[in-house]
Amino acid sequence: MEHSSAGAGARALVSVVRAVGALLGVAMHAPLLVVAAALIGGWAGLLTAGHYVVASTLVLLVAAAGAVLARYRPGTLRGLTTAATGQAFRVLVYRPRWDTACHAAHLAPRIGTATHTPGLVRHTRTANGIDVLLVRMAPGQTLSTWRDASASLAATFTAHAVTVRETGRPGWVLLDVLRRDPLAQEIVAPDPDARRGTITSLDHASAVPAPGRRGGMTVRTSPGMPRPVGAVVRRAPAADPYTSDPWAVVLGRDEHGRSVALNPYGTAHAGMQGATRSGKSSACYTLLAALAHRPDVIVTGVDPSGLLLGPFTSENGGRGGALIATGTSRDDITHAVAVMSDLVTLMDTRIRVLRSSGVDKITTFTASAPAVWVVMEEYPGLLAAAKALDNETGAKAGERLAPRLAAALGRLVKEGAKVGLFVLVLAQRMSADALATDDRMNLALRLTLRVDNGDAVAMLHDGITRDHVHAVRDFAPGMALVESPGVKSRVVV
Repeated sequence: MEHSSAGAGARALVSVVRAVGALLGVAMHAPLLVVAAALIGGWAGLLTAGHYVVASTLVLLVAAAGAVLARYRPGTLRGLTTAATGQAFRVLVYRPRWDTACHAAHLAPRIGTATHTPGLVRHTRTANGIDVLLVRMAPGQTLSTWRDASASLAATFTAHAVTVRETGRPGWVLLDVLRRDPLAQEIVAPDPDARRGTITSLDHASAVPAPGRRGGMTVRTSPGMPRPVGAVVRRAPAADPYTSDPWAVVLGRDEHGRSVALNPYGTAHAGMQGATRSGKSSACYTLLAALAHRPDVIVTGVDPSGLLLGPFTSENGGRGGALIATGTSRDDITHAVAVMSDLVTLMDTRIRVLRSSGVDKITTFTASAPAVWVVMEEYPGLLAAAKALDNETGAKAGERLAPRLAAALGRLVKEGAKVGLFVLVLAQRMSADALATDDRMNLALRLTLRVDNGDAVAMLHDGITRDHVHAVRDFAPGMALVESPGVKSRVVV
């Protein structure tokens, strides 16, 4: 009898210790939830004790604090909400199910008599609702081991998907857990006027060259060339909930919930194709609207219809209007060739100054020497119109317009990026007849919206899978297949 009582007491003590340990674990992993539970418990206790006035005052104080944060510190309120949601998933989903998830996905190998379960070291939640798990892998595991098990992990965590990426540290892996499909709803691009940076000063002192240093040297004044090359342009910081790059133009979000953005000062050329009503024009408007707000970027190029580049022409106050050609008449196409020749001349001028300065490329742009974006709207149609005009007029080989257009574009995509001339080629179908293979290879960012011909997808995206080809033909408006250097093809909305 005494032994039975002693055993019951020991079991009760063990239960108490476990409960205290569990409470301490919850307090450590979810402090906001503990605070919320304490407030709710205190409020319920006051009601039970009959202190209705005090309970009502507590509710009013909490509501007032929330209203003040929403009014004056909305970012803080969003951060608290995101953190509280992340902590709830941490203590209710990920940690309780971790061992089960690892065993179900065959990620807990048995070596000898011991079972090695990977360690869930840290959990954080991003601003756009992605749960990031830092995991110490079990012995013998690699990145591909976890990628093969991602579908099983998502099923155990009742999530839409789990993506796996490396940490840069051997033996560790990061899991991005998406609770919902990022492509299920339309994404509205941030207002470029609300997030643009403003040039506040130009630090010429930084341009004084240090002994033996090439990157900070001052060069002679020349049209279209930053003065000086090594100058630092300081801009007001611009917070952006979509991307960590304050100067990037957000084009959409991929199937992993990550932002797809274009840096107007560093992206080396882009190509976009899509059939009518595929959303190509909307994507271009998003990009150009953001570029229009930047004092150190000008928009130039050729637009047969005049709809896309019309707002940037000289008649509408566009700073690059002198280098814009619109229309499809004979004079308009002749003007387009002249504009492309002027852009090549600008590029050559910058290259000559760059060579004399001993600098390999321009990385800083100013309002007086801006980055130049050359937009070629419906380039295959423009080239076809130029060829038809050449045949109609019987122009000689050296006077034909189509070869001059193609040659100018080819030079810009091969040599322009290092001196701040970036090209955006737009087409319904990026055919081999319209764009030479060598030129197409220089398009760093490639976007394909819905197209009716699968060969067009393979033409712009080398090595694309058959599944992606079939998927592109059924894309809804606004969805695109995107490829960029170092990043695999991904679906973006």
